[in-house]
Formats: sequence, structure tokens, C-alpha cells
Amino acid sequence: GDDLATLPESRIRDRGTTPGATLTLLALQFLREARGADPVAVVERWLPLWQAVWRSPSGRLGLLALLSYLMRRVGAERERFVQATIRIHEDVETMGKTLYERAVEEGREKGRKEGVEKGREEGREQGRDEGQARGQAEGRAALLLRQLGKRFGALPAAVETKVRAAGSDTLDLWAERVLDARSLDDVFA
Repeated sequence: GDDLATLPESRIRDRGTTPGATLTLLALQFLREARGADPVAVVERWLPLWQAVWRSPSGRLGLLALLSYLMRRVGAERERFVQATIRIHEDVETMGKTLYERAVEEGREKGRKEGVEKGREEGREQGRDEGQARGQAEGRAALLLRQLGKRFGALPAAVETKVRAAGSDTLDLWAERVLDARSLDDVFA
């Protein structure tokens, strides 16, 4: 068992495997860190192998997988990727265009899903924060109404409505005033 990560290209080529297997091993060894590499240069480097895979009876599916791997590893522009596929054979151009367009659509879909998930998470956070703030405001309003009722007796409906509609800062201000107020008017002045 050879360690693929340490084998030079010549040893991989001399293993006596099929062109598809040899090209797969070369791609796994040398394209792992190929971000930004020119796909035409990659195809040129192993052109006889790419062409042999294309010509083999069961090679189309293998070529599709290898081209997909190449495209994802190098991240090239569409036209440059298509040019690389044409170097293999002119009939491979359609496969290259289809692969590229599928990858772009998958990228868009992934981006949409991530965006939706992020939006949901932000919405949940915002909802939690708003719910917590509303709950605190309702609690403050209920406490202030109890204090006002205890201090001044039965409260007019307008006072209850006013207290329940007030924001947290206003409720805090009124809660402080209730301690020294001589009348409801002093609390809300």
C-alpha cells in the first residue's frame, strides 16, 4: 500500500491502472490544493489520459465525475473551464457547459438556503428579544397598576390603558413618582 500523498506523478502513471483510475489518482493527489489553477493547463498536463477516458466505452460517467472534481477544485471562470473540456474533445464542450451551469445553480441554491436559514435565525433572535422586552414591559405595567391601585384605590379605565400602552422608560419614571405622588395627576405629570 503506497501512500498516495507521497507518490510522485511518474509512480502514479507507472502503476499499470486504467486511464480513468490513473487520472483519478492524479487528480486526487495534485488537485486537492489547486484553487485558482488554470483548468486548461490541468487538462493539457494529462491530456492523453483525459482523451483515453473519453474514448473508453464506460468513460463518459468517469469523465463527468473527474470534470466535476476539477471544476470544484480550481474554481475557474466558465469560459476557461469550457475551453479545457474542448481540449479533451469537441463533444465534451456540452458536458462542460452543463456541469458548470449545474454547479452555478447548486451554488445559488446553497446560498439561498443559507440566506433563508440566517434570516430565520435572525428572526428568531429578534422575536425572542422583542418578546422578552414586551414581557418585561407588561410586567412593569402590571406592577405599576398594582402600586397605583394600592395607593389611590380603584383606577379609571383610561389610566389602565395609558399604563399598558407606555414604554419601559416611561413606566420606570411613573414607578418612581408613585412613591411621592399625592394624586394620580402627580404620577402622570
